[in-house]
This record gives sequence, C-alpha cells and structure tokens, in this order.
Amino acid sequence: LVFVLNAVLFVLIGLQLPTVLDGISGMSTRDILVDAAAVSAAVIVIRFLWVFPTTYVPRWLSHRVRERLGPITWHFPAIVAWTGMRGAVSLAAALAIPQTIDGGGAFPQRDLIVFLTYAVILATLLLQGLTLPAVIRVLGVEDDGNLEQRESKARILAARAALDRIEELCEQDWVRDDTADRMRGMYDFRI
Repeated sequence: LVFVLNAVLFVLIGLQLPTVLDGISGMSTRDILVDAAAVSAAVIVIRFLWVFPTTYVPRWLSHRVRERLGPITWHFPAIVAWTGMRGAVSLAAALAIPQTIDGGGAFPQRDLIVFLTYAVILATLLLQGLTLPAVIRVLGVEDDGNLEQRESKARILAARAALDRIEELCEQDWVRDDTADRMRGMYDFRI
C-alpha cells in the first residue's frame, strides 16, 4: 500500500513538474541543474556527517553504551549513511509550502524549492538506491546468519511479556478463566 501511495505521489508530482519548471523564473536551465546537483550532494554529504558522529560519539562518551552495543566497524555506518534516500515525506513537506504569503503575493521561489526537492528525491533514489547492492559488495558486508536467532529471541521476549500481561489481567473481574487459559496455552506454545 505504501509503495502504491508513493507511486501515485510521484506520478502526481510528475504531472506538476512542467508547471513547476515554468514557475521558476530568472534562472537558466544550467543554473537550475547545477543547483539541483549541489543540493543533492549536500544532502548526501550531510547524511554522512550526521550518521558517523551519532554512531561513534555515544560509544566514546559512555562505557555502558560501549558494552551494550559492542564494537562496530565503519562499514555499517557507511551503509546506513548511503541508504538515506528521500521520498514522499520530503515531497509532502515541499508541497506544504503555501502558494502565497500573507500579503497575497506568491511565495518567493516556491517552485524552485519543489523542483530541488524533486531533484534530491530522484538523485537519492537513482544514485543511492541503484548503487546500494554494489556498495554493500565493495564494503564486504555479509549476512552473519544471526537474523533468525535475533528474531526468535525477540518473539520469545514478546510472548513472555504477553504472558505477564495475561497474569495482570487475570486479576480483573471481566477476564474469563477459560479465555486466559487459552491465551496462556497459545503463548506457551509460541515460546
């Protein structure tokens, strides 16, 4: 459903693109494309500048965080930074800019902002999205085989939490004993 909504959103903006381009005044096509490339590059670089410190600074500052999260190589933050693709939320934010300002005049450079947002989305989806498998291969990141183990552990913890909640609810008058027993059996089976 989300994929369909994103696709519809991109089709709608694609239909608006000629109008947006016509609304950009005082700039040559070359200037617009240079601005689009510069803003796209800035978004990608800023993502890298944000991901690496937020990955490593907590580990440097806190022994407890280091112990809980463990060591991490630079490959994983690099992949996270590279996957910073933009989409419908960015476009919705750009389209939420009002058409006019309080005085009744047109919002200055609104069409340029919408176009640059569309360009960033296109650049990140095409550049980052299509090259992500190659980046993962080049960095040598492989499945460690622990996904199933971590998922099983999470399911067990969730089932135990459900059993604890069932015990709390059993103290309520409205909870039927046979229903609580059936639910206990179901979660015991899951565990």
